[in-house]
Amino acid sequence: MNEFVKILKNKPGFVHMAPASEVSINEAEKQIVAKFSDDFRAYLSAYGCASWAGHELTGISDYDQINVVRITLEERTLNPKIPSDLYVIEQTHIDDIVVWQDGSGQVYYSQPKRPPVQRFASLLEYISQ
Repeated sequence: MNEFVKILKNKPGFVHMAPASEVSINEAEKQIVAKFSDDFRAYLSAYGCASWAGHELTGISDYDQINVVRITLEERTLNPKIPSDLYVIEQTHIDDIVVWQDGSGQVYYSQPKRPPVQRFASLLEYISQ
């Protein structure tokens, strides 16, 4: 099992939905025209989407408020300074900060009308902050 997936499931208050299929993960990548990192793919395959202690990660879900495709496309529209290879992993709802990731696994923060700033090297580092 992926290290990120193992650590995530032990977070306080951790809850998740149904695992996403490989087909639905590939379809989501096509819709946002971006490649998910290996960690994000492992997370989607294990949990679909998940939350814990005030964090709510995007994922493959029928619920719009946590659907990675819908949220990524919306946030890209709201902030044209976001590169097209990034996808949203979390909307923090604090100071309008949006958390993004690229296919190599790096994690970025952005605020409205500003380019993203790289903050963490991986999802594991992000949830370990």
